[in-house]
Amino acid sequence: MQTIEKVKQIDIKALIEKETGTCFNKTNQLEKCPFCGSGKGTNQSPAFSIKKKNNFYKCFSCGSCGSTIDFLISLNSGWNEHKAIKYLQEEYLGIKETFQPSQNVTSAFKKMLFAIKNNPKETATEYLKSRGISFIDALPDDSYWYDSHANAIVFTDANNQLINRRMINPTKGKPKAKNNGTLNGSIYDKMYNPDYDVVFIQEGVVNALSMKGCSSIALFSTENKIKNPKILQKYIEGKIVVLAMDNDSAGNKCAEYYQDFILSNRFDIKSLRRLILPENKDANDLLQDKTIVDFLQNMNNYQLLWEDIINKPIPKFSIDELTDIEEYNFYKKNGCYYANEFHKSKPVERKLSNFLMDSVYHLMDGTKESKRLIKFQRNTGEITVNEITSSELNLDKFKKVIRSISGRGLTFFGNTQNLDTILTYLYDNEKNAIAVNQLGYQRESKNYCFADATITHDNKLLYPDKLGIVNHGKSPYYLPPFAYTNLDDKSYSGQRKFTYKAGNLSFKEWSELIYKAYGINGAIGISFIILALYRDFILELTGFFPFLFLFGDQGAGKSNFVNFFLHLFGEPNHGISLLNSTDKGFSRSITQRNNALYYLKEYTNAIDKKTVDVFKTGYDGELYTMAQKSNDNKTTTLEISSACMVDGNELPTSEAALFARMIVLHFEDNKFSDESTHAYKTLLKEKEQGFCNITRELLKYRNVIETKFKTVFDSIFYELKPEITAVTEISDRQIKHIALLLTSVQLLQNNLELPFDYSTYKQSVIENTIKQNEMASTIKDVTIFWEAIAFKLSQPKSEIKVNTHYLKDPVNKNLFIKFPLLFPYYKEYVKKNGLNDLDANSLKSLLTSKGNTSFIQNTTQKSRDKAINKKPLGSCYRFKYEDIPEGIGIIINDVELNL
Repeated sequence: MQTIEKVKQIDIKALIEKETGTCFNKTNQLEKCPFCGSGKGTNQSPAFSIKKKNNFYKCFSCGSCGSTIDFLISLNSGWNEHKAIKYLQEEYLGIKETFQPSQNVTSAFKKMLFAIKNNPKETATEYLKSRGISFIDALPDDSYWYDSHANAIVFTDANNQLINRRMINPTKGKPKAKNNGTLNGSIYDKMYNPDYDVVFIQEGVVNALSMKGCSSIALFSTENKIKNPKILQKYIEGKIVVLAMDNDSAGNKCAEYYQDFILSNRFDIKSLRRLILPENKDANDLLQDKTIVDFLQNMNNYQLLWEDIINKPIPKFSIDELTDIEEYNFYKKNGCYYANEFHKSKPVERKLSNFLMDSVYHLMDGTKESKRLIKFQRNTGEITVNEITSSELNLDKFKKVIRSISGRGLTFFGNTQNLDTILTYLYDNEKNAIAVNQLGYQRESKNYCFADATITHDNKLLYPDKLGIVNHGKSPYYLPPFAYTNLDDKSYSGQRKFTYKAGNLSFKEWSELIYKAYGINGAIGISFIILALYRDFILELTGFFPFLFLFGDQGAGKSNFVNFFLHLFGEPNHGISLLNSTDKGFSRSITQRNNALYYLKEYTNAIDKKTVDVFKTGYDGELYTMAQKSNDNKTTTLEISSACMVDGNELPTSEAALFARMIVLHFEDNKFSDESTHAYKTLLKEKEQGFCNITRELLKYRNVIETKFKTVFDSIFYELKPEITAVTEISDRQIKHIALLLTSVQLLQNNLELPFDYSTYKQSVIENTIKQNEMASTIKDVTIFWEAIAFKLSQPKSEIKVNTHYLKDPVNKNLFIKFPLLFPYYKEYVKKNGLNDLDANSLKSLLTSKGNTSFIQNTTQKSRDKAINKKPLGSCYRFKYEDIPEGIGIIINDVELNL
């Protein structure tokens, strides 16, 4: 059997389910089409289905259909038949030989395209004329084709990967258009002219053909969501870009998508505008009405979305020179400032500069040393924008600053009065902008600022211009990390990671994957991140905000878990090491964003006490107080402003107060199911595109949080307290932590599609807390055992002897013990000190459990009770220890033993 036939016989149902992560229903239908996203066909049944008998798929909404090969080509942008067959061979048939297509074999798509291009076009030409497109001779030869079989006009994309048919006489109840090939990423560019300054982006091809004399590209459909920036880049860079989608629901959503896509990729364009078409009319309708020319020439029909303000020139001459002289005592001429002075009672023209300037924005940051964004334009045409501080605007400093501006420098010839006069004029005409020095949530405006985008209080997504200015409402915002003036400033490198990367997943899809991959740990992580986005309000309301502690051995998956949440806030950093940071160093690091997430890694119980204190005070929102550099004894309190996930191989039990401030998740190196593995791999793939769409979705609910959180939190806490304390000993603080997690779920379960129900989640969170308490208690009992041995060794006549009770291996830093011989000393110690004691089996189980990080598992010898044979002790247990620095003895589980 030939290779092509073999891969076509691969079960198409299994293929589609594996490649898309979706499942067919009992009648072999999908809820949504993977290509157009449609859920319904013309008869309101699911549009996408397969025929098992023919091993064939079809969508009755977008018309996509075909074999296993066709499906992969449509699913993966840029794939051809060769690549699809090779993939199917390797992944589904286990054949590693490279498929070489026969020169005599032509794909069905190419055959179809060849036949269409050889059809006479008269019928298609008459169709275009009936739509008012009478200038056929002005259209490129390959701008349209005719399909005689379907009686449709045909358009093809720039790469000949899509056949787009528009039915000339559509049958009632059937689609008016049909696609074969790859829609996503396809561009119709036959009406594009690279020499034009303006390019229109249209929905359909007929609209592009209707705009004679304009440069246009078309998307074929509003469902065409281009993901690869390079596809669009070559058409729009250096251009004035106009989004000319229809003014209806689908068109507005499409325009919003491409506005975000263009601005988020920071294409080098002159401006971005939206052509506001009349409702229920497109460009072709205007052509047929004979109003299209007037409509396109009326600038009131365009909405300015973004503009390159940097390269917009300053007028070289005063509009009214005499008025400027009379009102301001200076004027503009030939791109320079001039003033008239009197010499021997005669007016003399005096040149003040070789440049013009414009104070574009005053950046208000609440300090006395605020900055201004000032545009300088040399009389030779060079333009640049610089941040100038208030103190640099006196004559001497100003002259020094401007000498280094522009390639050939700027010069000011005037005096202090001349400069003050010009500056006063600039101040009177400048705009104010609020400088955002701390990214994340902005309390006054209720906006949420990334380094390169802002989510407004009403959940609109806005991008800054090249100067870093976001225009919204009366007070624009200044985002410095990617501003033109700071592109070479490396001090913003950390903030530049906090970028808005929208991604492909919704909250529903992302949360389902997290829950499938991590179970209850994932569910708690989802709750925690919801709380993190409203941390400022919750901290003010409750007076505390816990840390999420991820406990488990190295390689248990803690880092990737954190990364799946960090990607909600842009590109994650590598985390802040608690081993290599000072308390003040890491404190400053976690105060630079509001209502975001930080990752603190490599916790051990040996960390500095000052660092432990930072955790304890940070739980209450404050870190430490420091004196200001002034003579009035004022102080500044450094406050933690974002949530933190902390990871470590040891539970944070160095102090009871520290453990009580943590919500602990235990990560064990267990085998994962196929479902959890698939979810994990999907998250790994999708995180590269970002998860910031999810952040935006979650930020919709601040009003719900602020109006209902306290009532729901108090109700849950007072309901939980008697319920939990009746079965276990647990602190009020930990019950409050449970109540926090449950409140986020109960409040938003009707707004968000969560992958778990409240009652199941509640039980799991309670069980998790009890389990972590028991684990902490385990570590406490192990510590008591070693304290008992340490106490016995400290006695003048200790009965504990080397080679009988224990043996040291100083090379490998291993301690071997005979547990049965040491157990009586433990019993004696706990009885004497009034402590709860354990029986021998229970204590031995705790000492040799995975939770005890000092125990070394027996991996070389067979033993049912984890013991090892070591001469002269015989059967014994092995533990790792550390030497006491500059002392005699060893340390195990933070207990010093004089051995």
